[in-house]
Amino acid sequence: MRFSYKLSDAIHILAYIHINQTNDLSSKAIAGSIGANASVVRSLMLDLRAAGLLTTRQGVATPALAQLPEDISLYDIYMAINMTHQLLHIDPKTNPNCLVG
Repeated sequence: MRFSYKLSDAIHILAYIHINQTNDLSSKAIAGSIGANASVVRSLMLDLRAAGLLTTRQGVATPALAQLPEDISLYDIYMAINMTHQLLHIDPKTNPNCLVG
């Protein structure tokens, strides 16, 4: 089963943009930092922008956080991205007879 990295990638994108404000913030540069395709980064950035977490301008690689970093929660990021699968995956080998399992 494949797992999605959308949430961790979205967190990475926001952190990268905040930390590297004076460096190359193109989708290609950000994609290189997470080992993904630039189109994946652009798609996530669109989701983050639609949620009011990121500001972007078409044709110019100057994304910026739309809020202070301390005001952005993991829940905000999770709600911003378009995920059509479960976030948490339960180990199918867990013993169902175990009180914890």
